[in-house]
Amino acid sequence: MRGAASLQYGTQFGGCSTSSLRAPEPDKTVSVVSRQTVGSFGFFNSFNSVSGTVKKLSYYAFAQYKRGDGWRPNSHFDSKTAYADVRYQFTENFKVGAQVTHMDYLAQQPGAQ
Repeated sequence: MRGAASLQYGTQFGGCSTSSLRAPEPDKTVSVVSRQTVGSFGFFNSFNSVSGTVKKLSYYAFAQYKRGDGWRPNSHFDSKTAYADVRYQFTENFKVGAQVTHMDYLAQQPGAQ
């Protein structure tokens, strides 16, 4: 796991989970995934990704927006995350790539007013 989400779980810091981000699709020129979820207390999650390989260029990118309001006052959260992975295969033994992660996260702790 890399970037903004590497050591954060929920609204409290600590712990680390063992996971990795997806790699580009090796056998498709374009693969698109789009998931939208709604729930109680204003919960909304939108995840969209695109991935593929065109000749020697491989790519994977996603954007996620998540928000909600808990049942207690001041329990609003809002998260915007983006990731991009681009790779170029110069030869069979030489590949160059770059990965970028961005995260904007607001979590309010519910409590007495």
